[in-house]
Amino acid sequence: MPDQAMTDQAFTVPTSPPAASVRAIEREVRRHRILERALGGWSYAAIASTENLTPRRIRQIVNQSLKRSPADRAAEHIRLQTARLGAPLRLAAQRVEDGELGAIDRLLRVLDRLDRYQTRAAAPPPFDEAAEGAAKFDAKLDDLLRRAAEDKARAAAAARGGPDGGAPPSPARA
Repeated sequence: MPDQAMTDQAFTVPTSPPAASVRAIEREVRRHRILERALGGWSYAAIASTENLTPRRIRQIVNQSLKRSPADRAAEHIRLQTARLGAPLRLAAQRVEDGELGAIDRLLRVLDRLDRYQTRAAAPPPFDEAAEGAAKFDAKLDDLLRRAAEDKARAAAAARGGPDGGAPPSPARA
């Protein structure tokens, strides 16, 4: 019984993963391979021809990969752009070495762009006021709900003639 399952009297042990999980693994490997090629400076058309996909689909896969989280997306974008500038940098540097004075301007432009991306990569991530505000709001709401539950419990205990001896609940806190 190859690739089906080995059957014992008490249980069945699969000998191969389900086809759906194999396809999911293959899809993830392909996504990773496409992203690595894009980061390596390959054009979408070149990646598409090797993967038998359209350049539009390659662009979609790269964009989906970069949408993981804002911090990851920014870092991946910087890596992608830096990798793409590698080939123009080598070409411009070679032309300057060959004595083309007009290529100096191109080399300086590529270096300027690289510096811009590397400066962004080294900068600390921006402070997220929205997330900080949401966390403070959640903490305040939790505190208010806790206080309301305590006050309700005290009121119920007082109504039953509980430990306060039937005294009214304490005034609300500020």
